Amino acid sequence: MVRLKIHLAPDEQTVQFCRQVNAQVRSITDSAIVFSETSPMLPHITLAMGELLPSQTFAALTTGIQTLAQEVQPLTLRLSQPYIEPVHGRYILCDIQENSALTALRTRLSERILGTYLTTQESRSFVPHLTLAHIDAQREQVHASLQLVKVISQTICAHIEIAHVGPKGTCIDGLVTCNLAHSLGSAKHDR
Repeated sequence: MVRLKIHLAPDEQTVQFCRQVNAQVRSITDSAIVFSETSPMLPHITLAMGELLPSQTFAALTTGIQTLAQEVQPLTLRLSQPYIEPVHGRYILCDIQENSALTALRTRLSERILGTYLTTQESRSFVPHLTLAHIDAQREQVHASLQLVKVISQTICAHIEIAHVGPKGTCIDGLVTCNLAHSLGSAKHDR
């Protein structure tokens, strides 16, 4: 089975922010997640992750996502200060403030896609976020560095994308981009 991730693609300003914070962390310690011009890893806001059900095709999943995308306006989302997640102390995250539009999108996606096209996610509380890095050392230095990061106040997400799931839950090899209702065009197949 193929593991796929359905995610919101952040705007270019946010992609650059993710790359900048990732590079700052990597100047202190190694990160299993690398965002750069040459890396296949994509900054993203996860909506769903799972395996394509054997009874479904990738084309059917794409059509389902494209239909959903046409019902949703681009989302303006607020970002938190980056921090080291407290449970295991390895992921560097930037939380996304949930708003009614994001909640509605996540609900629609859950009702229409999960269990129909993709295996369902494990049930756990999920705070929308951008993952910026994954570290194993130098936590104190990274923490101090993150306190100095100037956060961009918001991101505008105008696309839902489908990608392969990579190491540490990353998105790699963007497969399909579906523009939200007010974006130009409808679906772009990158492959």
